[in-house]
Amino acid sequence: MKTSAKLLKIPLLVLLSLSSLFLIQQTKIQPVSAAIYESEKTATGGSNYTLYLDLSSTTWIRGSSIYFDVGLTVDSFNSSNSVTDFHSIEIWMKFDNGSGYIFTSSLGGGVIDSEGESFKNRWFITPTIAMADSFSLYIGSRFYEKAGVSNLYTNDGWTSMVNITVNNPAAPTVTHPVDQTINEGEPDARIYWTVTTTLSPFNYEIYENNSLFEVGIWTAQVPLFYSLNYLPIGDFNITLVAYDGYNQACSDSVIVYVRDLQAPEISSPEDMVIEESATGEYLTWSAYDLHPESYQLLRDGVVIDSDTWDQNTYLNFPLNNLIVGTYNYCLVLTDESNNVASDCVMVEVVQTTRSGGLNILVNVLALISVLSVSSILKKK
Repeated sequence: MKTSAKLLKIPLLVLLSLSSLFLIQQTKIQPVSAAIYESEKTATGGSNYTLYLDLSSTTWIRGSSIYFDVGLTVDSFNSSNSVTDFHSIEIWMKFDNGSGYIFTSSLGGGVIDSEGESFKNRWFITPTIAMADSFSLYIGSRFYEKAGVSNLYTNDGWTSMVNITVNNPAAPTVTHPVDQTINEGEPDARIYWTVTTTLSPFNYEIYENNSLFEVGIWTAQVPLFYSLNYLPIGDFNITLVAYDGYNQACSDSVIVYVRDLQAPEISSPEDMVIEESATGEYLTWSAYDLHPESYQLLRDGVVIDSDTWDQNTYLNFPLNNLIVGTYNYCLVLTDESNNVASDCVMVEVVQTTRSGGLNILVNVLALISVLSVSSILKKK
């Protein structure tokens, strides 16, 4: 008696990937596995034969290919009816999805002329997401027996051989990168995930603190990366969700701590030598930071100026009212994260040098004075 269950309809085109192969052998066909299901039959002409299904497993996995043999073996010819062979043999295979039979494929064109010979057809199947979770697998055959000068037709109908269960494969898996602490704007900061699946990959989603930020298609065993260089200072939960072709998902979360770890950038001016009476001389530094806070200018270790500063600026300090000597000027920059940068410049103040014309006048006056004194002494 045939049995069936109420199951989903199985689309014909996605059900099978058929490769036809038949063998005529002198003995029964060797099985492809340890699971063989048989049904004894008697043909119209009185010959006895066995329909069989050679199946590796009654549990199929979606996305994983399986093959099996469907065949018949002639156990005996009916000698009283002068039957000498089976010819124009066809082997059929179909599924019962609970609402009726779905014909899948057949193979014709074989002759068996000796008892014990077999004829088979091999099917390759890759269960899809559309395939029902369970169903009955049926086989059937049609052939002619040669009886003298006549051909006796036999169509044995459909025989339920075994119930099949179809399971989903294991869900995809994903690696777990370690949590990260990165510098704000770090150009090479990324998270790398690798997703593995036994099925075809599908899409992925990336969330930042539960907000969807990126979607795309992933490739199995190929690292999937997400750039972090645009993140501002703060703490972020970056979550990847990857789906396979059966809508099975895996996910992983990485905590990213974005910090200002970079000290301000400051130039390094050359040491200076100025005259005591010089005016309009300045010490100038260039300074840069994403989050500037304050500066201090020290002279010989004493703070002489302090204030806030801008993100990208020049800081100018006049050098006025300095007496002859050597001074150590140091500029100290601080940002909002208390990162510090500094630079020092030596400033030497020297005596003012007289101009050339004034020196000549002084020398002339001195010479006149000497000559005048010499003339007075001679007169005496």
